[in-house]
Amino acid sequence: MVPTVPELRVLSVLVAAGLLLACCRTMEAGTATSAGASIRSAGAGSVPDASFAAGASGTGYDITRTVVTDTAVRVVNLYLPKGSPQGSPVDVWVGSPAHGGKKLQTVPYGKAGDYFPVDILDPTGSLTKAPGLAYRLRVYAAGKTNPAEELISQGEDAWPGQKLTMVVVSNHSEQGGAGLQVFADDLGSMEKRSGFHHLSVPLAPAGSAVLLLGALAVESLGPDPTHPARFTPSTSDGKCIEYIESDTGKVHDPNSNVVDLFGFTSLLPYVVQPGKTIGFTVLHDQQSMADACAGAPVLGPIDPELVAGERAYGFLYGPTMKAAKLLVLPTGK
Repeated sequence: MVPTVPELRVLSVLVAAGLLLACCRTMEAGTATSAGASIRSAGAGSVPDASFAAGASGTGYDITRTVVTDTAVRVVNLYLPKGSPQGSPVDVWVGSPAHGGKKLQTVPYGKAGDYFPVDILDPTGSLTKAPGLAYRLRVYAAGKTNPAEELISQGEDAWPGQKLTMVVVSNHSEQGGAGLQVFADDLGSMEKRSGFHHLSVPLAPAGSAVLLLGALAVESLGPDPTHPARFTPSTSDGKCIEYIESDTGKVHDPNSNVVDLFGFTSLLPYVVQPGKTIGFTVLHDQQSMADACAGAPVLGPIDPELVAGERAYGFLYGPTMKAAKLLVLPTGK
């Protein structure tokens, strides 16, 4: 019998309806877009904050003064310098380090930093704490402070109780720098006014856990380096793993005729069973999903160590597919 070849749908966070559109945003250094678009301009050479321009001064002026908001952010570092076999730690700043900014934390490669309350620099003392204050975080390779060496920056608005995860990855274009994805762990108390209206990782079906899988950090590590790899997870006995549909919220049968994969900017929330291991396979041309999942995984088996009801992110990263790892990160709520 000739195997049924599924119709592949590759969901991008830029165009997917419903859950994935609201779950996260993807930024890339040097991408010029209009304000409010899913990909926003950032990267090396960004203009320093105007309030910290050289010569700013006056009575009561204090470059270290900040307003602390009720928003929390954590940064995940999957940044691999171009051409390097080793990842680099990154520094996270508010404001420009060359003009009185404040370093918030240093995050080692392959790790997630702790949540920190977002500070907004207020050198003139004129800011009043209120919902929706705009802030911008800047990312540098550890120890770097020259504005021209900035990897990427990201602006958001601070809403009460909101918790975000920002994932820094390599930018594989000729421009260098970094890319960044933003996820909503907690919507806070004013979700209707904020930029996130759905949790990035949906609620888990009874007795299961949900793992939102992404592979932007390994976009060039597949069988064909010129095309980003697309993956599907499988069980230890070679069965495909169900995922939650982005448009309906229903559990989707991965052996059906229409199948989504994760990879590059595409992410999918998979339903995983506590205590079970998973592997990662690549679907080849004219191959059925069942055959792909039954084949040898390119990575794994891995036990994500999730319990029933838990929601988590799973990010593939590493310098090569043979050396790739899976960072499992609970949503924090």
